[in-house]
Amino acid sequence: MSGQRAIALQHEDGAPPGLLAPWARDRGLQLDVVRIDRGESPPAATSIACGIVLGATPSVFDDTVAWIEAELRWIAAADAAGVPLLGVCFGAQAIAAALGGHVRPAPRPEIGWIDVQVDDAALATGPWLSWHRDVIEPPAGARRLAHNAVGVQAYELGAHLAVQFHPEATAEITAGWVIESPQELRTVGVDGEALIAARARAFALFDDFMARPRA
Repeated sequence: MSGQRAIALQHEDGAPPGLLAPWARDRGLQLDVVRIDRGESPPAATSIACGIVLGATPSVFDDTVAWIEAELRWIAAADAAGVPLLGVCFGAQAIAAALGGHVRPAPRPEIGWIDVQVDDAALATGPWLSWHRDVIEPPAGARRLAHNAVGVQAYELGAHLAVQFHPEATAEITAGWVIESPQELRTVGVDGEALIAARARAFALFDDFMARPRA
Protein backbone atom coordinates (compact mmCIF):
# COMPACT_ATOMS: atom_id res chain seq x y z
CA MET A 1 0.00 0.00 0.00
CA SER A 2 3.07 2.25 0.07
CA GLY A 3 2.52 5.47 -1.88
CA GLN A 4 -1.24 5.05 -2.14
CA ARG A 5 -3.56 7.89 -1.16
CA ALA A 6 -6.56 7.60 1.13
CA ILE A 7 -8.91 10.21 2.52
CA ALA A 8 -10.68 10.36 5.86
CA LEU A 9 -13.97 12.25 6.04
CA GLN A 10 -14.00 14.04 9.41
CA HIS A 11 -17.20 15.61 10.71
CA GLU A 12 -16.23 17.35 13.95
CA ASP A 13 -13.19 18.34 16.00
CA GLY A 14 -13.69 15.57 18.55
CA ALA A 15 -13.73 12.69 16.04
CA PRO A 16 -10.38 12.76 14.19
CA PRO A 17 -8.67 9.77 12.53
CA GLY A 18 -6.95 8.83 15.80
CA LEU A 19 -5.09 5.52 15.45
CA LEU A 20 -5.69 5.53 11.72
CA ALA A 21 -3.01 8.22 11.36
CA PRO A 22 -0.06 6.23 12.79
CA TRP A 23 -1.34 3.05 11.14
CA ALA A 24 -1.34 4.76 7.73
CA ARG A 25 2.08 6.32 8.34
CA ASP A 26 3.58 2.98 9.37
CA ARG A 27 2.37 1.40 6.15
CA GLY A 28 3.39 4.20 3.78
CA LEU A 29 -0.21 5.20 3.05
CA GLN A 30 -0.88 8.91 2.49
CA LEU A 31 -3.92 9.80 4.60
CA ASP A 32 -5.52 13.17 3.87
CA VAL A 33 -8.30 14.51 6.09
CA VAL A 34 -11.32 16.24 4.56
CA ARG A 35 -13.34 18.37 7.00
CA ILE A 36 -16.87 17.86 5.74
CA ASP A 37 -18.28 20.00 8.57
CA ARG A 38 -16.18 22.97 7.42
CA GLY A 39 -17.45 22.86 3.88
CA GLU A 40 -14.52 20.98 2.38
CA SER A 41 -15.42 18.67 -0.51
CA PRO A 42 -13.89 15.22 -0.90
CA PRO A 43 -11.98 14.55 -4.13
CA ALA A 44 -13.38 12.42 -6.89
CA ALA A 45 -13.48 8.85 -5.63
CA THR A 46 -11.54 7.66 -8.65
CA SER A 47 -8.49 9.66 -7.48
CA ILE A 48 -7.98 7.68 -4.24
CA ALA A 49 -7.17 4.12 -3.23
CA CYS A 50 -9.73 4.03 -0.44
CA GLY A 51 -11.89 6.22 1.78
CA ILE A 52 -12.57 6.28 5.51
CA VAL A 53 -15.81 7.70 6.90
CA LEU A 54 -15.35 8.66 10.54
CA GLY A 55 -17.73 9.12 13.43
CA ALA A 56 -20.09 12.02 14.10
CA THR A 57 -22.54 13.11 16.76
CA PRO A 58 -25.64 13.48 14.51
CA SER A 59 -27.67 10.52 13.39
CA VAL A 60 -27.44 9.81 9.68
CA PHE A 61 -31.21 10.36 9.35
CA ASP A 62 -30.99 13.90 10.82
CA ASP A 63 -32.13 16.04 7.87
CA THR A 64 -31.24 19.27 9.71
CA VAL A 65 -27.51 18.61 9.18
CA ALA A 66 -26.63 20.15 5.84
CA TRP A 67 -23.62 18.01 4.88
CA ILE A 68 -25.14 14.54 5.37
CA GLU A 69 -27.02 14.36 2.06
CA ALA A 70 -23.96 15.36 0.04
CA GLU A 71 -21.81 12.84 1.89
CA LEU A 72 -24.27 10.03 1.16
CA ARG A 73 -24.09 10.93 -2.54
CA TRP A 74 -20.28 10.78 -2.40
CA ILE A 75 -20.41 7.36 -0.73
CA ALA A 76 -22.74 6.10 -3.47
CA ALA A 77 -20.36 7.47 -6.12
CA ALA A 78 -17.37 5.82 -4.44
CA ASP A 79 -19.24 2.52 -4.38
CA ALA A 80 -20.15 2.86 -8.06
CA ALA A 81 -16.47 3.54 -8.85
CA GLY A 82 -15.33 0.45 -6.94
CA VAL A 83 -13.46 2.43 -4.29
CA PRO A 84 -13.27 0.58 -0.93
CA LEU A 85 -14.65 2.38 2.11
CA LEU A 86 -14.04 1.85 5.82
CA GLY A 87 -16.94 3.12 7.93
CA VAL A 88 -16.55 3.82 11.65
CA CYS A 89 -19.71 4.25 13.76
CA PHE A 90 -21.52 7.11 11.96
CA GLY A 91 -19.48 6.09 8.92
CA ALA A 92 -20.87 2.55 9.09
CA GLN A 93 -24.36 4.00 9.34
CA ALA A 94 -23.73 6.36 6.42
CA ILE A 95 -22.51 3.55 4.16
CA ALA A 96 -25.60 1.54 5.01
CA ALA A 97 -27.94 4.49 4.39
CA ALA A 98 -26.26 5.44 1.10
CA LEU A 99 -26.30 1.91 -0.32
CA GLY A 100 -29.81 0.74 0.48
CA GLY A 101 -29.71 -0.19 4.15
CA HIS A 102 -31.43 1.50 7.07
CA VAL A 103 -30.52 3.18 10.35
CA ARG A 104 -32.88 3.53 13.29
CA PRO A 105 -32.62 4.62 16.92
CA ALA A 106 -31.31 1.94 19.26
CA PRO A 107 -33.48 0.82 22.18
CA ARG A 108 -30.73 2.17 24.43
CA PRO A 109 -27.38 3.92 23.92
CA GLU A 110 -24.38 1.63 23.71
CA ILE A 111 -21.55 3.48 25.45
CA GLY A 112 -18.45 1.88 26.93
CA TRP A 113 -16.32 -1.20 26.39
CA ILE A 114 -18.11 -4.01 24.58
CA ASP A 115 -17.38 -7.51 23.32
CA VAL A 116 -18.99 -8.75 20.14
CA GLN A 117 -19.93 -12.14 18.78
CA VAL A 118 -17.98 -12.58 15.57
CA ASP A 119 -19.19 -14.25 12.40
CA ASP A 120 -15.76 -13.82 10.76
CA ALA A 121 -12.64 -15.18 12.43
CA ALA A 122 -10.57 -12.27 11.07
CA LEU A 123 -12.36 -9.87 13.44
CA ALA A 124 -11.45 -9.78 17.15
CA THR A 125 -14.22 -10.13 19.72
CA GLY A 126 -12.92 -7.09 21.63
CA PRO A 127 -13.15 -5.38 23.90
CA TRP A 128 -13.96 -2.47 21.59
CA LEU A 129 -14.91 1.06 22.58
CA SER A 130 -18.51 1.83 21.64
CA TRP A 131 -20.32 5.18 21.64
CA HIS A 132 -23.55 5.31 19.62
CA ARG A 133 -27.33 5.55 19.83
CA ASP A 134 -28.43 3.97 16.55
CA VAL A 135 -28.81 0.50 15.03
CA ILE A 136 -27.72 -0.49 11.53
CA GLU A 137 -29.69 -2.65 9.14
CA PRO A 138 -27.06 -3.37 6.45
CA PRO A 139 -27.93 -3.20 2.74
CA ALA A 140 -29.06 -6.25 0.82
CA GLY A 141 -26.06 -8.33 -0.13
CA ALA A 142 -24.02 -7.29 2.90
CA ARG A 143 -22.45 -9.97 5.08
CA ARG A 144 -22.66 -9.55 8.84
CA LEU A 145 -19.26 -9.91 10.52
CA ALA A 146 -20.12 -9.26 14.16
CA HIS A 147 -23.14 -8.59 16.36
CA ASN A 148 -24.36 -8.45 19.92
CA ALA A 149 -27.68 -8.03 21.71
CA VAL A 150 -28.00 -4.42 20.51
CA GLY A 151 -27.55 -5.22 16.83
CA VAL A 152 -25.08 -5.50 13.97
CA GLN A 153 -21.59 -4.43 15.03
CA ALA A 154 -19.68 -5.03 11.79
CA TYR A 155 -20.51 -5.91 8.19
CA GLU A 156 -18.89 -6.07 4.79
CA LEU A 157 -20.39 -5.12 1.47
CA GLY A 158 -18.14 -5.92 -1.45
CA ALA A 159 -14.80 -4.32 -0.57
CA HIS A 160 -16.36 -2.05 2.06
CA LEU A 161 -15.86 -2.75 5.77
CA ALA A 162 -18.08 -1.07 8.35
CA VAL A 163 -17.91 -1.24 12.15
CA GLN A 164 -20.29 0.26 14.68
CA PHE A 165 -17.60 0.59 17.37
CA HIS A 166 -14.51 2.87 17.47
CA PRO A 167 -11.22 1.07 16.71
CA GLU A 168 -9.59 4.44 15.97
CA ALA A 169 -10.18 5.91 19.46
CA THR A 170 -7.22 7.03 21.56
CA ALA A 171 -7.12 8.04 25.22
CA GLU A 172 -7.18 11.71 24.17
CA ILE A 173 -10.19 11.27 21.89
CA THR A 174 -12.11 9.30 24.50
CA ALA A 175 -11.29 11.83 27.21
CA GLY A 176 -12.81 14.54 25.02
CA TRP A 177 -16.03 12.59 24.59
CA VAL A 178 -16.26 12.03 28.33
CA ILE A 179 -15.72 15.74 29.04
CA GLU A 180 -18.49 16.60 26.59
CA SER A 181 -20.80 14.03 28.21
CA PRO A 182 -19.78 13.94 31.90
CA GLN A 183 -22.86 11.99 32.91
CA GLU A 184 -21.43 9.03 31.00
CA LEU A 185 -18.02 9.09 32.72
CA ARG A 186 -18.92 6.31 35.13
CA THR A 187 -20.03 4.09 32.25
CA VAL A 188 -16.94 4.53 30.10
CA GLY A 189 -14.03 5.80 32.12
CA VAL A 190 -10.77 6.59 30.33
CA ASP A 191 -8.69 3.48 30.75
CA GLY A 192 -5.38 4.24 29.05
CA GLU A 193 -4.04 0.69 29.44
CA ALA A 194 -7.16 -0.76 27.84
CA LEU A 195 -6.83 1.63 24.89
CA ILE A 196 -3.17 0.70 24.45
CA ALA A 197 -4.17 -2.96 24.35
CA ALA A 198 -6.88 -2.12 21.82
CA ARG A 199 -4.31 -0.58 19.45
CA ALA A 200 -3.14 -3.98 18.20
CA ARG A 201 -6.72 -5.05 17.54
CA ALA A 202 -7.36 -1.79 15.70
CA PHE A 203 -4.29 -2.13 13.46
CA ALA A 204 -5.28 -5.72 12.64
CA LEU A 205 -8.75 -4.54 11.65
CA PHE A 206 -7.36 -1.74 9.45
CA ASP A 207 -4.94 -4.21 7.81
CA ASP A 208 -7.83 -6.57 7.14
CA PHE A 209 -9.70 -3.74 5.41
CA MET A 210 -6.78 -3.01 3.10
CA ALA A 211 -6.24 -6.71 2.37
CA ARG A 212 -9.82 -7.41 1.30
CA PRO A 213 -10.33 -8.26 -2.38
CA ARG A 214 -10.91 -5.25 -4.62
CA ALA A 215 -13.31 -5.25 -7.53
